[in-house]
Amino acid sequence: MVDRSQKTASRFYEAGFNAEEKYASPQARAVPGAMYGLLLGVVYALLAGTIDALVMRDVPIRIDWVSVWVSIITTGIGLSALGVVTGWPADKWHGIVVGAVVFVGWFMLQSFLKLQGIATVFLVFFLPLAVLSLPIAAILRWAVQRHLHNLEQAGPRLLRAQAILLLILLGVGTFAGSWSQMPPASQEAVRTVNRLVQRTLAEPAGARLPRAFDALPDIREHAGAAYSLNQRASISSPTGVDVIVTFDDGYVITCLVDTTTSLTQCVEGSESVFGPFRFDPNDQR
Repeated sequence: MVDRSQKTASRFYEAGFNAEEKYASPQARAVPGAMYGLLLGVVYALLAGTIDALVMRDVPIRIDWVSVWVSIITTGIGLSALGVVTGWPADKWHGIVVGAVVFVGWFMLQSFLKLQGIATVFLVFFLPLAVLSLPIAAILRWAVQRHLHNLEQAGPRLLRAQAILLLILLGVGTFAGSWSQMPPASQEAVRTVNRLVQRTLAEPAGARLPRAFDALPDIREHAGAAYSLNQRASISSPTGVDVIVTFDDGYVITCLVDTTTSLTQCVEGSESVFGPFRFDPNDQR
């Protein structure tokens, strides 16, 4: 049986914990909200942009550092602003709900501008975003609450509490970013192309090319150049993956790998093997 004094102490502790958050000024909540939102955004974007190279150490994965830095800046600013919105209201749940609504609205607006179709955007993105936004806002509000509570301590206890808070947020950002790695089918497609390239470049100049490289008669001329690979969803095939091989001397090839049959076809350049196309619903041929 729990001692009554322990229950009383626990109630006072919880009341004090909530009071620190409730009676702090909006700025006192918004500033740590912005800071921790920025931290989450930077860690997430950095790992999301480099996770494939970290996981697939056996393949020379290409990292587009320009895109990574753009993502770090935009995601960091976005989550920093979300931290401000989430931390500003005095009531915790009010802040979480407002933050979640703002997050969904911001993402929906971006998607609408890109896709030019509000019905499609609403149906495809709304429910997943609504589910995702609440935990994000709740984590940011919890970090603000924890920060204010930590400030009531001093010396080594304050440093230890803040270090633990930072480690937890780093773990959250790392966990979220780790989900951005390419799916297993795409990983296998990249490895398939890498094996083809390695084997072909290691053979004599006059050796017969693999069938996948029939359209690349000059590929062995670039055997002395290092190369890197990246991938994207193919616009030519619903079951295909485009694997782009970029050589340091400027030579680029693109291979379409069917993820169900592993059949591969490659062409020079960075465009899709069969070229871009658009589905026309009015075309009934």
